[in-house]
Amino acid sequence: MGCIKYKFPGSRFHWQYFYQVIENCNVAINADLPWDEAQNAAYKAECLARKASPDFAAAQDALYEIQHRASASAVKSVKTGTELIQEIWLERRKELVGEGFAAPDLLRTGSPLNRPDVAGPNWSTHLTLPAYDWRMIYPIPEAELDANDAMSDADQNEGYN
Repeated sequence: MGCIKYKFPGSRFHWQYFYQVIENCNVAINADLPWDEAQNAAYKAECLARKASPDFAAAQDALYEIQHRASASAVKSVKTGTELIQEIWLERRKELVGEGFAAPDLLRTGSPLNRPDVAGPNWSTHLTLPAYDWRMIYPIPEAELDANDAMSDADQNEGYN
């Protein structure tokens, strides 16, 4: 059983490499990976907290790396289990705000979209969506469908036919 269950239909990007790194739980803070140090530390913390035999102390250390870099007065977490994972996700959202990771993280973790406090004329009317809702899953690019003889328009992800 892997550390992080990953389901990302319709996208290829670098996720195969990402899954392999997370699956093996060997993310290193200074590894040569295609993301920044805080993102790397957040993945490491989550992986350590979610793997089959969690290492909460190491997950707390990885989380503290992020928090201490942002604030010298940060206090190391003593949380474990679901509470620690929630704290890691919160820190990840704060650290990566505006960088486009929210939707992929919801898909990766199987979490619903829930933004009840968002209001205004320029916001989507979809304030909540269930996990894996078709509006959260990307379409298969038309070029991919056209280039693959084994695929047809019927293979397109739901909602994009």
